Amino acid sequence: MREYPVPTDSQISDWFVRLLFNNEHSYLTAAIRLAYRDLSRTIHGIAGHDPNVALRNNASQVLFEAIRSVGTSSLTSDAFDGWHKATSDALLEVYRIGGFPHFVVGQAQKWINMATKYCALLGDRAVPSGRHFFRVGHVPVDSFLISALAREDPPLPVDLRFEAWSRLTSYEQYMCFQQWVRKAYSPFSPLAVEFYLCQQE
Repeated sequence: MREYPVPTDSQISDWFVRLLFNNEHSYLTAAIRLAYRDLSRTIHGIAGHDPNVALRNNASQVLFEAIRSVGTSSLTSDAFDGWHKATSDALLEVYRIGGFPHFVVGQAQKWINMATKYCALLGDRAVPSGRHFFRVGHVPVDSFLISALAREDPPLPVDLRFEAWSRLTSYEQYMCFQQWVRKAYSPFSPLAVEFYLCQQE
């Protein structure tokens, strides 16, 4: 009879990564697809918009090329900020040109930030030096993080506690949030702050 020993922790981890992320294209494609699922429920009206699948595919390709070309290993926080703004603008433009202007900054940031967070998990499997995103990336703005930061010391300022992140239309407001997190928790990475806040829940 064939034996079935308990897999090692590393084997189990690799197996779950393949289940979640691997597909016929690449781990990066899968990370972008999975990140889209994190925001898709907030894109109201897109299902009835005729070219919605084409729009998602076009935007996914824009994000794919942006992540692949960013030069992750030498990326600084300031350079990441500039790249993030340009990538957000590009995603918004895809939807605007496609006749769906209801895709907003709050949704773009969630897509970009979850995709880069998944790349930090996947590392070189997704993009060379992908783990570097963990050191320079933005935290995905969502209700969990806003609530957690509001309870911390110092607490998140009231004017940065967005009630509905998916309706956020001001990139300046979004960046004020990210800059506050960086300054309040310096010298620690914002994603490290989120990591430890998640452990408290």
